[in-house]
Amino acid sequence: MAAKNLSLKKVNNVYKGSLKSKLFKSILVLITLFIFLSTSFLLSQQVEAAFSSYERSTSEALLKDLNRQHDMREYGEDDKEYQILKRLKQNIDKRKFREADFKIYHVDDELINAYYIGDGRIILFDGLLKLLETDDQLAALIAHEIGHGVEGHLDSNLKRNLSLSLMSILFNRFTDREYQTMTNVAYNLINNGYSRQQEKEADIFAVDLMLRADYDPQGLIELMKIFKERSHNIKLLEFTQTHPIPDSRIEYISQYIAEKQGPESIKVKNEIKEETPSESQTEQSDKEKFQMRNTFNADIVSFRYPAEWQLNKVESVNNEEIFKYNLIADNIEGELTFFDFSSRDFMATAERNFDYALIMADSEGYRVNRAIQKTAEKEVYRLQKEKDEKITIEYFIGIAETKKVLNLNFSFATKDYEQIIKVLNYLINTLKFQ
Repeated sequence: MAAKNLSLKKVNNVYKGSLKSKLFKSILVLITLFIFLSTSFLLSQQVEAAFSSYERSTSEALLKDLNRQHDMREYGEDDKEYQILKRLKQNIDKRKFREADFKIYHVDDELINAYYIGDGRIILFDGLLKLLETDDQLAALIAHEIGHGVEGHLDSNLKRNLSLSLMSILFNRFTDREYQTMTNVAYNLINNGYSRQQEKEADIFAVDLMLRADYDPQGLIELMKIFKERSHNIKLLEFTQTHPIPDSRIEYISQYIAEKQGPESIKVKNEIKEETPSESQTEQSDKEKFQMRNTFNADIVSFRYPAEWQLNKVESVNNEEIFKYNLIADNIEGELTFFDFSSRDFMATAERNFDYALIMADSEGYRVNRAIQKTAEKEVYRLQKEKDEKITIEYFIGIAETKKVLNLNFSFATKDYEQIIKVLNYLINTLKFQ
């Protein structure tokens, strides 16, 4: 009998311990959300900064190290490089970056390199500057590095590569040890280079910026050719490690300039071009691949989606919802909601709602993947959650310079991931705001 009572007592203690653990987790989540919402409100009362505080601190540390290693100086108003930077900056389309304090530095070293170290700071090595022949080539180089800053490449790479707490990233509060870790990671990121996609984004940004600033974007193609022709130079290896120059890079820059200016502006001579499918051919192949598509049009939003999907309009539950649709299909279900958060003082952007969803997913024990894509038109934040053989992918899509947010939420079985992710990627690529 005593043994039985002892066993019941152990079970009771385990049960109480489980309840305490669950209660503690619930309280922790509530505290986290309270801090998040309070901080979001306080941040909304301040002017939005172009660069995060941890990017600024990391940049300061990198600049100090460069000063110790090299003879360097900041360009001033009498320098051509400064005037080109100033002219380019005045033509950045996003106001917070147009008003940001971009700076440019000269390093007296024969290394053939240039890179962005965060907080608007661009580093140019003398070895690279000696290869440039025109102001357009110099403008192309500077515009490309500005692109890394405006597109947030260093910022996003730091977040992805650092073992920092979610709360630290959200509220920009770090220990000295974390700051040192960020500096070390930043060095590795700069030395290893940005991803191909990030380099392409910086190239496209550079073309657009040069056109607005009345520079000839052919300077960017000429810059790439300089690197290609001198690829045998051992000193150039330093640059090509961080700025890969495949032939395809010259090709897509040329094609993009053609789209912006017309084909006659492209001056790529004596180069064999691979035949690429036209836009209509690509669109048709996609249609065939996904069994044709319907077009969604509502308010200012449009995108393409599979014919087998059924979208049913749902009555909006509050004034912030411009429209709402439920999705029904054989292997996927979802919801599409378009919000106007203009009346809000906080939690009014795609990024903030994405951060909030990330906290909740983390607290609920999901395996999480995330991705961020930014263009002049929109910012796309993707949160992928997986648990119990089920995947949920949620998009928070913000329209530039507004408080309008499109939220797309899709759920499906893990086994259908490969098929469905292609459809979702196609949908996002065709998404337009009119």
